[in-house]
Amino acid sequence: MPAFSKKLGNELLHIARETVNAAFSNRNLHLKPDVRKKLSEEIGVFVNIYKKKELRGSFGYPPGTFKLADGIKRAARGAAFMDPRFRNLTKAEFTNVRFEVVLIKEVKELKVKKPEEYFKKINPKKHGLMIRYGPFKAMQLPIFAMRRGFTSRDYLEKTIEKSGLAPEEWKNSNLKVYTFTTMMFSE
Repeated sequence: MPAFSKKLGNELLHIARETVNAAFSNRNLHLKPDVRKKLSEEIGVFVNIYKKKELRGSFGYPPGTFKLADGIKRAARGAAFMDPRFRNLTKAEFTNVRFEVVLIKEVKELKVKKPEEYFKKINPKKHGLMIRYGPFKAMQLPIFAMRRGFTSRDYLEKTIEKSGLAPEEWKNSNLKVYTFTTMMFSE
């Protein structure tokens, strides 16, 4: 696993920005073999794009989905061109946006005897959330909860709702809830 450092963060931010820049010319950014080797761990990653401090796009993948070298590029393209909440990023906007890379680590399933115990185990200021129930799944970064001042219940219900399920599905014993920690790098 690469060391989570400012140097790594700067490299990932550069890759994210250059991936989107290359996409404007219908090109794919090719990474050197030594960079691909260094970024070969299957680490979860999100890329967020901001314009004037407002979210302009966000996209990511949980750990175990892609090697970091591929995940960072896919997440960058997703944030720029696939987030259904926003229109595609334009070349004109590109110079006025700021990129943020979020690495996901320490994913653990929350085990509870009663669903109400989730609220004691989730810290919206510290934990990211991931839920799974059959084909339904969703992830939220802790920054989402902090910016909105969510309680642990609000946070869990919004994450469940993001998956397409009713917010009160936290009561369902078949729901799987995971927390994770993050390392964030911003331009």
